[in-house]
Amino acid sequence: MMRSDEGFSLVEVLMSMFLLGLMALAVLPLAIGATRTSVVNRDVVAATAFAESRIALLRDTYRIDATASTCAGLPATASISAATAGAGAAAVGMTATTTAVCPTGSVVKPVSVPVLVTVTDASGAAIVSVPTIVRVAMP
Repeated sequence: MMRSDEGFSLVEVLMSMFLLGLMALAVLPLAIGATRTSVVNRDVVAATAFAESRIALLRDTYRIDATASTCAGLPATASISAATAGAGAAAVGMTATTTAVCPTGSVVKPVSVPVLVTVTDASGAAIVSVPTIVRVAMP
C-alpha cells in the first residue's frame, strides 16, 4: 500500500482555524461600533423629525396672515412629550421644549421671533436642538 500525501494535514487545518479566528476577532469591534453608531443615529433622526414637526406646527399656528398671530401668543417655553404629540414609536420617551424670545420695545411689523426647539431623552439629556425663526404679524 502506498501512502498518499494528498489533502490537508491536521496541523494545517488547525492553523487555518486559528488564523480565521484571529481575523474574526479583528472584525468584531468594527461590527460592535457600527451597531452602536446605528442606534445613536436612529435616536438623532427620530429627535430631529420630532423637532421639525413641532416647528411645522408653530409655523402653521403663527402664520403672518393669521389675525391672531402675535408674539405674545407664542409660549415663552412650552414642553410636550412625544407620546402626547403622537410622534411615533421611535421618539418614545422624548420631550420637545420650545423656547421663544419676543422682542421688546417698538418693533417693525411683521416680527421675526427666534425659536429654539430642544428634544431631550427620558433622562433629560439633550439629543438635538433645532433653531428657527417664526414670523408673526404683531409683537
